[in-house]
Amino acid sequence: MQNLAWPPTLPEFLKLCRPDVNPLNAYYEAVEGSRSRERGEIGTWSHPAIFWASVRVTAFELASQSYSQIKTRWEAALALELAKQEWPPIEAPKIALPAPPKATISKEKAAELMQQIKSVGNIQASPGRDSKRWAKVIMERYSAGDNKLTPIQVKFAREALDMRDDENE
Repeated sequence: MQNLAWPPTLPEFLKLCRPDVNPLNAYYEAVEGSRSRERGEIGTWSHPAIFWASVRVTAFELASQSYSQIKTRWEAALALELAKQEWPPIEAPKIALPAPPKATISKEKAAELMQQIKSVGNIQASPGRDSKRWAKVIMERYSAGDNKLTPIQVKFAREALDMRDDENE
């Protein structure tokens, strides 16, 4: 232990009361705490900065990466949190809703639904409705010298009307 003046200053006293956090130990505490939170438990946190660093790094990264892979990022997150000196309270975990049950239908019902889908795909144009009217309007505007039309609009209208590039309506 260091030789300190007696009595210690307030910062020295606070540091003696709360020793430095070891990043490796804090990492393993964060991994275990994140697992606890996935189960709906609050977790055991020796220091609030460890919890908030685990939030900053994300539970997914803690669960999927080894310490050597995440070391630099973890130590930076922990240092940022420790520097704050004050932290909001650790909230209870929010439990995700369970996945909806898988719907099961019979093969006959599935075949019926597929038939309905296939029949929708064969929709015919309404009688008396000109499905290429949009293209004709664009070509009319183009012939009238409308300079607000883009080249791609004219190109698509020509293609829809089966016109060559040198043709006009």
